[in-house]
Amino acid sequence: MSDIPECSMMDFQTQDDISLTNNNSLNRLVLALSSKDFKEINIVMSHQTGGSRIPKMNPLALHTYIKQKISQSELITNMRHTRQGKVLFTTSDPICAANLLTLTKLLDVPISATVLWENITTKFLLTDVPTATSLEELASELACSNDIVITHMRRFVRQNTQPEAAPVLITILGTTLPEHIKMWFIHQKINLFIDRPRMCNKCFSFFHATRTCNLNPACHQCGQIHTSSCQSPMQCINCKGNHSALDKNCPHYIKEIKVLEYKAQHHVTTGEARRILNQRTNTNLATIVKSNTCTSDLENTLTTKMEALFQKMQEKIDQQMAAMLTMFEKTFDSLLQKILQMFSGAESQSSSPNRKKVATKPHLVNMNISNLRKTLDKGGTTASA
Repeated sequence: MSDIPECSMMDFQTQDDISLTNNNSLNRLVLALSSKDFKEINIVMSHQTGGSRIPKMNPLALHTYIKQKISQSELITNMRHTRQGKVLFTTSDPICAANLLTLTKLLDVPISATVLWENITTKFLLTDVPTATSLEELASELACSNDIVITHMRRFVRQNTQPEAAPVLITILGTTLPEHIKMWFIHQKINLFIDRPRMCNKCFSFFHATRTCNLNPACHQCGQIHTSSCQSPMQCINCKGNHSALDKNCPHYIKEIKVLEYKAQHHVTTGEARRILNQRTNTNLATIVKSNTCTSDLENTLTTKMEALFQKMQEKIDQQMAAMLTMFEKTFDSLLQKILQMFSGAESQSSSPNRKKVATKPHLVNMNISNLRKTLDKGGTTASA
């Protein structure tokens, strides 16, 4: 299939020069993805009657029906019923996706099909665009001077103001953002646009817009419903912390920033980004608990081994001390015997016959340190009875 030239996609529809939409059919825009980078295309089918849900269908009957209607049905990689009562088909083939968009029925259920733009588009912001330049003029220049297909544009202008310039948010086909764009004589570097968290002005929830909220207005200071000035302690309605629901340091606000960053960087819906990040948080918590358990087991094992090692070292030291004490006693005994022999030899030359008899008595000549210690411990003397 030949690529569709970007200049041929310049069929735009504007509303009060605040927003612009590509007026080409969904099928043609999806077919233009053949020359763009993307991971997958998700086609969402809703009941044609607003508010009604598509009933759960027999998978075999639905599979047979799709095979009959879509010639590239083998390129459908997934199909599932959503919690909102819709059916979602996933494919990586633009032709298959375009054919799915032509369906008006699923079995006997009338449906309308659309595409999830978050999976196949990316956004960037142009700042200080002159308000005298119409969005259609800007879109035509960007499409012809750059390799991009514009799907949506929005100019940010505060109500009741008439600025000379204002930022313009541009959505293009494909998930790869060019580093620069050209428009007239301007060569400008661009960055991925990441939206800021948006909060319901009635109940201060991050999960829906103010226009769809059915709850009574709550106080952003205490989270309660009252009409008079707030007299209650400050408490965030989202995290229950002691701060206002409008506090930018609220953990829920910081978490929502991460959700929107993930959404923009990975080209998924806000709900899908929340689900993935919540799963990661639970996985990290389980990993920490498992890691703590493993650490505790390792500490117990190391403690047991260290105690066994210290016990062996103590036994070895006791053995060495006993051996040294035995060697010391033997050495001292040998020295004592030599000293006694020396005294005995000296007295034998100068002593009387009676002293010679005493000096030559066996219990004095053969006395050793062990016997001497035992005798002294008993409180006795070395003389024989």
